[in-house]
Amino acid sequence: ADRGIVSVIFAEYSGKGNLSDVYHNFYESAPFIEIVDSIETKNVTQTNFCDIKISKYGNKIIAISALDNLIKGGSGQAVQNFNIMCGFDETTGLLWYLYFHPFITATGTSLATFLLISKSSTTFTTSSISL
Repeated sequence: ADRGIVSVIFAEYSGKGNLSDVYHNFYESAPFIEIVDSIETKNVTQTNFCDIKISKYGNKIIAISALDNLIKGGSGQAVQNFNIMCGFDETTGLLWYLYFHPFITATGTSLATFLLISKSSTTFTTSSISL
């Protein structure tokens, strides 16, 4: 079952350049943020990820985000903050669910392939996955 929160944010934009590039560059080192083409809560269910879709209409921006409020919105966020405060890799203890992620279980895709297609700008190492 899908679960999560979808937020829609409207803003004025007076900047120049490709807005998608601005967001990609800003979140490049954020391991749990993905800039996506479509938003569905099923893509973030049981994960610590937050998906963001950006659209620009004239000088207006519409940013739509989705996250699992039980993981990213609660316990997962607490673990991520603990990791940062204690100097650990912020993904420590938060990637275990990838083995059970709906995409992997539904398609039979390997974890390695999933990691490559889901977050190509960030490298996850096996040392950050607790088995």
